[in-house]
Amino acid sequence: MVQTLTRPVLRITQYTVLKRHPAKLEDLTFTDKVAISPLEVPLKSYATTIAGQDLLGHIKVEFEESCHGSTVWYIDSAHGYVAQATVTPSPKPDGEHTGGGQTGNGQAGNPTKPASPTNNQMNEAGRNLLKEFEGLRLDAYLCPAGVWTIGYGSTFGVHPGDHITPGEAESRLIKDLDQFEKGVAKLVKVPLTSNQFSALVSFAYNLGLGALEESTLLRVLNKGDYQAAANELLRWDKANGVPLAGLTRRRKAEKELFLKP
Repeated sequence: MVQTLTRPVLRITQYTVLKRHPAKLEDLTFTDKVAISPLEVPLKSYATTIAGQDLLGHIKVEFEESCHGSTVWYIDSAHGYVAQATVTPSPKPDGEHTGGGQTGNGQAGNPTKPASPTNNQMNEAGRNLLKEFEGLRLDAYLCPAGVWTIGYGSTFGVHPGDHITPGEAESRLIKDLDQFEKGVAKLVKVPLTSNQFSALVSFAYNLGLGALEESTLLRVLNKGDYQAAANELLRWDKANGVPLAGLTRRRKAEKELFLKP
C-alpha cells in the first residue's frame, strides 16, 4: 500500500518580506523584515487567527528550519497563502531518474512526465535568456517594488550595502533556480522539451510560481495545447495594465524558446 503524506506549505506569490511582527512595512526596522522571492516553503505550523492577538491581515508561519535566526515569521496574507501539499513517496527504480528532478513531488512514476531528468533543469539557452533580462548587479539595490535585490534578480537575504562577486551571483542563481525548477516540474502535467521547460522557469522566476499556477497558460498547457500556451506567454507583459517594453521583449524571447525544437 502506498503511503500518502499531506503537509502545509506556504506559497509566496510575489516579491514581499517576511516580518518578525505583524505590522505595516513602514513600521518595521530593517532587522525586523527580510525580503523574499516567490517560492514554496514547507511549514511546521501556521495560524491565520490567534486569540488575543490582532494579526492585521497576516499569516503566522513556523518553518521547519531557522530562517535568518528565527523559525517564526509573519507574512501579509495578500502576498501568500497556505495550502496542503500531497506527496506520494515512491521507490526509485534501479537505473532510472538518477539525480533527477522529480524526487519528492509525487510525479516520479507518472508516465506522462519527461523521462529525462535534464528536462527538470533549466538549460543553457534558458539561463542565458534569464541573465540577459535580469541583468547582473554586484551591489545590493532597491528594485521598483522596494525589495533589496542583488546578482541576477536575487532577493532572499539581501541587505543594504551587500556586495558579491560574479561567482557568488552565479551560486545565488543556481540556488534560486532550484525552487522554480521544482515548482514548474510539479505544476506541469504534460511532457516538456528542455526548451519548453526552461522558458517556463524563466517565466516563473520573473512572475512567481503562483502566477503560473493560477494562469490560463498552465491550464491550456496541461490540456496538451502547446501553441496556445506559447501564445499565453505574450499576455504577461503589463504592470498596472500598461505594457512594459522590457517585459514584452522578455515574453517574446520566452515564447521563441518555448517553440524552439
